[in-house]
Parts: sequence; structure tokens; C-alpha cells
Amino acid sequence: MNNCNVKSFSLFFFLLLSSIQTFSQVKWGVKGGLNYTGNYYEIKEGIIEDISDLTSFRPSWHAGIFIDFQITNKFGISPEILFSDKGYNFSSTISRGEEVAVHLQYVDIPILAYYRLLPLIYLEAGIEPGILVNEYLSFSGGNRSISDNEDFDLSYLIGAKVGFNDSFHVGVRANLGLKETSELEFTDSNGSI
Repeated sequence: MNNCNVKSFSLFFFLLLSSIQTFSQVKWGVKGGLNYTGNYYEIKEGIIEDISDLTSFRPSWHAGIFIDFQITNKFGISPEILFSDKGYNFSSTISRGEEVAVHLQYVDIPILAYYRLLPLIYLEAGIEPGILVNEYLSFSGGNRSISDNEDFDLSYLIGAKVGFNDSFHVGVRANLGLKETSELEFTDSNGSI
């Protein structure tokens, strides 16, 4: 993302939050949770029949802060800043059949709109820009740095949460990437696809 886009996004985000704050109740807090992430690959015809044999989802974690702007009794907006460890597992002949974990560490900035469906139940949806800050492979022999992924990610997300009180919520979200973050080529031992 070039410098002009970052400045434009920052200005828009600041103005949005400033205008919302004048019309809402504001709360903030810390949050943390579990991730269960994987990657989807577009398969070129005739190359790989089943990608699920190559990759699998990987559990991990995220932590950060949130601000909650309650605009009405039923509607609000909640931007967050999260450090999130994402990625997937794979095994291949390169790893001698050993499972390798791909770690993609992002600073994510989810911006969610939420709607209170029932007194304790909220539905939420929004977008999540993310900036890749670190990427590496983890296996029994140690860690290895990689640089195969895009620096910027964008996804949309939907979810639901239960608010037990003003300061404790439990929720689940699903997000789907809107752009390619990697172009991997799987090859055999001769380097052929």
C-alpha cells in the first residue's frame, strides 16, 4: 500500500471515529482469543487434484484492544487493533513428511458494525485490513524466515457474540480474504509442476 493510500485511510478512519464519538457512548477494553486459520489455493487444471492433502488449518491466537461506539440502543461500531498469528500447516517431500507450520503474523484492524438482536446476542459484520509484520516456517528443526506473502491483506467478516455484561463478551467470527496474499507453486522433486 503506498504512502498516499495509508494517509487517506488514516484520515478517513480518524474523521469517522471523531464523528461517531460525538453521537455515542464510548467504551474500550482489551481482548484476546483463538484463531483457526488456513489458506485456500486456486488449483490450475491438471496440476493438483486435492489441495487438502497438502495443507490443513492451524490453531493460533490473537490479542489487542477495541473501542465500542454505541450509536443507538441496538446499533454500534467497534474498531479494533489486534496482533494476530495466522497461517496453516503442510507436509511435503521437502519436509520429509514432517508437518510444517506457516506463521503469518499481522496487525489487523477490524472495523465492525454490530446489531443487538436480543438483550444478550449481537450480530456483527465488517472489514479487516491487515498488515503483515512477520512470516516464518516452524518445524522440529527450528524456524526459518520466509518472504513469500503480500504485505497487505483485506478480508470481510461476519460473526455473533454474547454479551454477559458490559465488560465480558464471548463471540465467534468467520472471515474470508478478498485478495490473494501468496502465489505458491507446488513442485515435485525435479522442480516440475
